[in-house]
This record gives sequence, structure tokens and C-alpha cells, in this order.
Amino acid sequence: MKPKYVSIKNLVERDDLNYILLLGQRSNGKSFAVKQHCLTHFWNTGQRFVYVRRWQIESRATDVEAYFRDAPVEAITGGKYSCIVVYRGGIYFASINEDGKTERGKQCGYIAYLSNEAHFKSQNFNDVSEVIFEEITAVAGGTGGGYLVREPERLESLISTIARKRKIRVWMIGNTISRVCPYFTEWIAGNGGSSRIAKQKQGTIDIYEHITDQVNEDGTPVIIKIAVYFCEETANTSKMFFGSGAGMITKGTWQTRAYPHLPYSYRETKKIYELLLQHLDFTFKIELLQHKENGQRMVFIHP
Repeated sequence: MKPKYVSIKNLVERDDLNYILLLGQRSNGKSFAVKQHCLTHFWNTGQRFVYVRRWQIESRATDVEAYFRDAPVEAITGGKYSCIVVYRGGIYFASINEDGKTERGKQCGYIAYLSNEAHFKSQNFNDVSEVIFEEITAVAGGTGGGYLVREPERLESLISTIARKRKIRVWMIGNTISRVCPYFTEWIAGNGGSSRIAKQKQGTIDIYEHITDQVNEDGTPVIIKIAVYFCEETANTSKMFFGSGAGMITKGTWQTRAYPHLPYSYRETKKIYELLLQHLDFTFKIELLQHKENGQRMVFIHP
């Protein structure tokens, strides 16, 4: 039987994972599970979280409050608070008084954005142990126009500001709208790259390790562990979608479109000329090919 919502219990119980990518269909509970965990973790330990978006416009107080609107605040706080509010870049538990006015309570988190990560370098986040980064997969024409230039570097810069010399946990949440993602190519390329993610089965977790040039107190190298959880299809699917994008929304399959392919095998052609095209963090090879027998020429572009 399909679960109604995604569970991250097995990931929460592990303390050796630094970055956790949650990929899957829309509305399957990925974000809800992470919000519930981070709010509960603060309530039990006092350790706060940072909520990260790509663009500053996505970090407005009204948008952040809307994001946390479904969080089970009353259940987490035993009825002491009932909602989440934002004030001057901070995220707070809050309650509604008899006059209908919102009263702020404990601050549980902070807001940050990647489009100007340098803005946060002077701030202190020593009380933070978790980071939520939403919508890591993007498409051209989306909010702000897709990915930032050198986005993985920007994220690591922000994480270094938050973590300093500590190790924290970063939750990275994305829908399966596109396999073209700089985090796949930058972070996982040495271990099979985005092609391995494309072949990953739903409901499985793959672990990637990066051995850094940093050292621990005992002299051993620091190893960064990245978990990719391709969330299983859940029973909580929408009844309102069809067409080419329906599979991603209702089943979590990768949203792909049909593009022209070579009319012949690549081995049947000879290369006349090639050049490289770099766009943001992606590099493509552009080749002018000619069929060995009939002389037909064509342009072939691939990652």
C-alpha cells in the first residue's frame, strides 16, 4: 500500500548526513515532514533553523508565513502557540489573543536567500543546527529566471556563514521537474553525475561522499556525505492534472519533453568541428557532424 505522505524518519535518525536532497512529486509531504522536524527539534532542544530561498522576493514575510501555514504548531507546542509569524527576518511561534491580534512568542528560525548571500556574513547563527532550502530544482522562466550563476558556490558560502566550524544538516527539497540542476552536476558528477540520479529508483536513498582537504581533530580527512532520497510515490495525489506534466505531479516521475535526436548512430558520423558553450554552471559541447556515407551534416549539442 502506498504511504499517504513521505516519511523522513530514517534520515532524521542518522547524524552523519550533511546534505539531504529530497526529490519527488508535488504535495507528497516532503516539505511538511521537514518543517515538522525542524520546528519540533527547536521546541525540544532550542536549536534553531534557517529557511533559505533562491531569490529575495521569495523571502517576503507573507510568503514565509504562508509556507509554514500547514505546520502542526499546536501539536508541537502542546497548544501554547497556534501559528508562525515573521518579524524582521526572524521566524517565530505565535498565538492569537482574544482580540484577534497576533502575539509573538519564541523565535525558532531565520530567513536567508542566495541571491545576496554576502548580506548574511556578519550575522551570528551559532544557535542553528538545521537548514531548509526549498525548490532546489528550477526551470527557465521561473521566479527570477531559473538558477543563479555559480549557485552551488553561493549555497556553500551561505552554509559556511551559518555553520562556521560546526557540522549542521541541510535539507534540500525539490520537485522532479528537471534533471538539469547544478547541484547534480557540481556535487555528484564525480560519482556518476546526474545520469545516476536519473536512473535512481523511487523510494531509494543513494549516498555520495566527498573527501575534502580539511582535517578533523584526530587528523583524518573531513568527509561530506550527501544523501539523495528519490521519494516514493504516495497515495496523496491530485485529481486535477493530465498531459505531459501530470506524471511529475501525481507520480513523481521526471518531467521530460521530447527533443530531436541524431537520425543515425553517433559512430556513423565523423566530427568536422566542435566548440564548448558555457551557460551559468552548465557546459555543453556543440559538434558539427557529417555522416560517413551520405555526407549529411548536422549540429549535435549535448552536455
